[in-house]
Amino acid sequence: MSWHAIGYEAARGVLTPSIWLDRSTWTTGSPLEFAANIAMFVPVGVLFAMLAGPRRWIWALGAAGAVSTAIELAQIPIDDRISDPRDLLANTAGAVIGLVLSGLVRAVRALHRTVRTVRV
Repeated sequence: MSWHAIGYEAARGVLTPSIWLDRSTWTTGSPLEFAANIAMFVPVGVLFAMLAGPRRWIWALGAAGAVSTAIELAQIPIDDRISDPRDLLANTAGAVIGLVLSGLVRAVRALHRTVRTVRV
């Protein structure tokens, strides 16, 4: 069984402005694939959050968005791949979730340190 992309391919993929405005871009496609793209990029968001630190989260978001964009652009010349705006959106949403989770972990750890310091 070979991998087969579901959907249609605009000539320039995500670089085609009309594909972003086409309602069918956002109303068709597999919800499972969309969720998988989100899940795939959560660790990317966590990684970039760790690399950037808590004060440079916007850098981390931009870096994750750039990686997602590069992936979609790389698929344009490949015949059996589809450069899809939904993937770009889902990947970026996954990165945002990773950034938020990293921020929550940092906040809980800081609170735990503060509580422990107050008790001592």
